[in-house]
Amino acid sequence: MIDRDRLYRVFGIPELDALAGCLDVIVTPAEQRLILDAARRGGELGGDELGELGGGAADALYRRGILDSASGDKGAPLRYKLGSFYTRLDVFVLSELELWRALPLDVRAALDRWYFDAYYARLAIDAAQPPTGDAVLTLDETLAFIERETRTPYLVNCDCRSLSREIWTAPCDKPLETCVTFRDGPNSSAHRGIARRISKAEACEVVRKADEAGLIHQVNDGTICNCCTDCCYLSRARSRRNRAIHFGENPAAAAWPRQTKRVELASALCAGCGRCSERCPHGLFTERSDGGVAVEAARCIGCGLCVNTCAAGALTLARY
Repeated sequence: MIDRDRLYRVFGIPELDALAGCLDVIVTPAEQRLILDAARRGGELGGDELGELGGGAADALYRRGILDSASGDKGAPLRYKLGSFYTRLDVFVLSELELWRALPLDVRAALDRWYFDAYYARLAIDAAQPPTGDAVLTLDETLAFIERETRTPYLVNCDCRSLSREIWTAPCDKPLETCVTFRDGPNSSAHRGIARRISKAEACEVVRKADEAGLIHQVNDGTICNCCTDCCYLSRARSRRNRAIHFGENPAAAAWPRQTKRVELASALCAGCGRCSERCPHGLFTERSDGGVAVEAARCIGCGLCVNTCAAGALTLARY
């Protein structure tokens, strides 16, 4: 008999009524017993304990996010420790997407809310300091970032859209396989075998197609996230943080993700085609009575999606 209360506590499983009947799909009963056994041993597992699981079992549990690597670098012999439900859920939606989609809508909605809240709680919310090093880049800047990078690129589904895309009233239609990562150390999606290795040329093509789909390029030192505004946790966290720090009313507040450019409109060149309005992910463009457009440049994040769509050359990005 599994002690569910202890299982929830040691593996960080949320106390959600909706989850109760579906937990076995995400964490199998055999894995639940292993988690409790590992917790009794202090959470870290060595060769003797893992040998009891049979050949290859530990590696499989690592790939599934039940175990984490306790090793310092990817070249060291693997030693494992107990993971967490937070990690397991992320791995689950990336590697077993069809099973995730088969869960009832109320379960997926509850887990999406819990996961986003847990993600946000890990951020240090300070008006003066961005909580991470993520920055908004244009298409050309992102392609240049890839060309400069000396590490191997890997491609993996966007975990945010995998989690969230089908629980909205209007499901997100953006592509899934859009995250390019250069991280391949222990506990990364590449090291777990979830992400697939690609070439620089393939990475650039992924980014170009993401741009065509209207996704925002948000980049840190190890990952290129091509984000929408309704599913992606970085975009959702930006909105929550902006509300928390009263961003629009606080001139000293630091923008996050970092942004250095804003759109400028040369009204005399505007052809009134409306494509900028269709492309802008934040709805900054409105039609004027004379057939042109107006733009709320103060709210611009500098993604450049409108600029690379304007055939008339009426839009540019200026640093501020």
